[in-house]
Formats: sequence, C-alpha cells, structure tokens
Amino acid sequence: MLSQDLKNAVRQAEVRLGQGKLTPEFMVVFLGCVESIADALSEHERHARIRGVVELMEALPDNVVELRPRCPAQPDEEEKP
Repeated sequence: MLSQDLKNAVRQAEVRLGQGKLTPEFMVVFLGCVESIADALSEHERHARIRGVVELMEALPDNVVELRPRCPAQPDEEEKP
C-alpha cells in the first residue's frame, strides 16, 4: 500500500510540475527524497521516509512555486553541529 501511495505522490508531483505549479528546483529536492528511500538502513526507516514523502505532497497547497522543501524524516543539514 505504501508503495502505491509513493507512486501516486511522484505522479502528482510530475503533473503539478507540468502545470507550472512546482519549480524544477522543488522536483530535484523531492526526487532526491524519493531516491533516499533506497538508502534506508531498516524497514522501519524506509516506511518512515515513504510516509514523509507522501505527506509532503499531501500537505502542499495547490500552487507552490516558491517552496524550498527538504526531505522529511531526515535531519536538516543546517541543524547538524
């Protein structure tokens, strides 16, 4: 079920990019988040990353052009000591 939700989230992002509602920069970060799922060290972490990506797309307003996303379920690079 999660894999289908992930496919739907990626497809939704592609459609919104095509409509001009997302920037290419957003897509680079978004797809990086999707790719990071493969790097998960455990099944629990993988599921958390999938849920985070799906929730990211679900939480977006209809028209987001100037949004700077970061991958959910991962620490922010700026927060590292």
